[in-house]
Amino acid sequence: MVPMWWWLSRTVASALSGTGHALGIVPIGTGNLFARNMGIPVDDIDAALTVATSHGSRLVDVGRLTLLDDETTDHGHAFLIIAGIGFDALMIDDTDPELKKNISWLAYFVSGVKNLFAPKYKGNVTITSAEGSTHSTRGLTFRTFMAGNCGQIPMFSLMPEASYDDGILDYEIIDTSGGLIGWANLFGDVLHQTITGKAQQSPLSTNSTVDQVQGVSAEITLERPVLAQVDGDMLPETKHIRFSVERQALCVRVPEAASEDTGILALNANMSATPTKPQPTEQASGQPAEQSND
Repeated sequence: MVPMWWWLSRTVASALSGTGHALGIVPIGTGNLFARNMGIPVDDIDAALTVATSHGSRLVDVGRLTLLDDETTDHGHAFLIIAGIGFDALMIDDTDPELKKNISWLAYFVSGVKNLFAPKYKGNVTITSAEGSTHSTRGLTFRTFMAGNCGQIPMFSLMPEASYDDGILDYEIIDTSGGLIGWANLFGDVLHQTITGKAQQSPLSTNSTVDQVQGVSAEITLERPVLAQVDGDMLPETKHIRFSVERQALCVRVPEAASEDTGILALNANMSATPTKPQPTEQASGQPAEQSND
């Protein structure tokens, strides 16, 4: 059982992944997003303690972001919600800690406004689907590239189809053009998919792209170093990364009613099942793609 200072929770989750030992979570402070996604009480410590010491459990995926600049000195950094490179990492890194204490997650918006016109990023991307096929895009230009295990954040849905136990990561590649018009379009896109619950852009968007693809891994090689983050924790700048996922590798204590909805035994039985989610075919940023089947 761990209090939910998020860096500590991520570290413990990484250590427990694949061991079969359960992780009990007591949300503390603002780092309670994963707890909300799990149905764990976030405003009642006694209730959270009861859940943490109960027998209700769910098996959840553990995402990994690996820095490949020097594979001998790095390991896969665990994440349970969202990891990313580019604008989202820059926004998190530039957020004022004191402001975050006062206005919680709204502090990220303040930082985001300061970085709206940061340079874009360019690189080569290869995404591997659940069926084993690969989809490569060269010279992809983007503002942010994220991998999601849970797509729900306060008030909005970044990745409506993301599921924390399907063995698949949802990749979201975002770009804007036209200055503030593009960012306004992007806000409309996020609002549209939050309302509809579908991973699709607003039909009114003209200066933003939000490409969403599902897969079990993604490798990115960049032209210049970029900041990276895992669940809001900053990593060193990198030019070469890999996202991957460990399917249902972590056992988490949840309210027993929620556990019964899926059943821990059913989850164990499905550990070896192959995900069957369809793969979107939309091409990111209009770049030519190379398709191969491994």
